[in-house]
Amino acid sequence: MVGVNGYTVECGVRGALTPRPLTKQPVEEAAMAAKQCSKCGEDRPLSDFSTNGAGILKSRCKPCRSADQSARYARKPIEAKKAEMKRISGWVKLNPEKYRQYARATRSANPEHYKAKVNQRRRRNRLATVAWADKSAIAVIYRKAIAISKATGIRHEVDHIVPIISDIVCGLHCEANLRVLPLAENRSKGNRVWPDMP
Repeated sequence: MVGVNGYTVECGVRGALTPRPLTKQPVEEAAMAAKQCSKCGEDRPLSDFSTNGAGILKSRCKPCRSADQSARYARKPIEAKKAEMKRISGWVKLNPEKYRQYARATRSANPEHYKAKVNQRRRRNRLATVAWADKSAIAVIYRKAIAISKATGIRHEVDHIVPIISDIVCGLHCEANLRVLPLAENRSKGNRVWPDMP
């Protein structure tokens, strides 16, 4: 009898699980240098294909899978997107230690990705910083966020009142556009809310 997660349950033996035989070739045994994507039909290197938990190459290449996921997400109604975000944030609140372990493991497995994100954010801030910005006043605001975090035990961040990156508006990285907010409030606000928004 077929059980869950790719295991077969031996009939009559309670709790005995044996791995189900694989129907596809594991990546380690693949003797080919390229594979054809089932969606775009292109021959691509094996590195362009994700694997499942058993180490088997998926049938669609990473770009096709990514495009499908983006299209599927774009078709979702806003209420469904909000419900999904709420479900994920609820899980994170209920499992903070598991989430921290997952985040640590992901960061250590992909250091170049996270370094690129940090550098991209720094570059955006640099491009949004105007010549007349008071850099010492900006530094005071960042120090204030650290001091409030230490004093209250609740992590605070510096928020751009008008977001630097948005489809509708582009704020500046200057002291007049910065304020200190609790981390949760700043993250929930994202780049979707600002004063006098249309």
